[in-house]
Amino acid sequence: MPADSSEATAQAASPCEPFAAAVGITGASPTTARAAFPRGLFQPAGGFRFGSDALLLAALAAGLPGTRAVDLGTGCGAAGLGYLLATAETAATVLGLDREAAMVAAAQQNAATL
Repeated sequence: MPADSSEATAQAASPCEPFAAAVGITGASPTTARAAFPRGLFQPAGGFRFGSDALLLAALAAGLPGTRAVDLGTGCGAAGLGYLLATAETAATVLGLDREAAMVAAAQQNAATL
């Protein structure tokens, strides 16, 4: 639920609320966006918000052998993208799946930004 009326207006204006604007990195280069991760991830208005567990999972997965991962219930892609940014494997790939179209769109937008 929105904390105030300005947040509610921002959520109603766009299906993918740019969290980047809230932290001042809108229009940032990929290098800046990567350095700011996870700040700046787009998340659908009113949708599920990722938490520290997604980031901890990404860090754990990055230390495991292998170059492929699947992120079931990917949401905005925080865990999968975190894994890709944290792993030393340049050939690493992630398949992110979610049943909500808005979440898939957010994950795609976040992947394109990073």
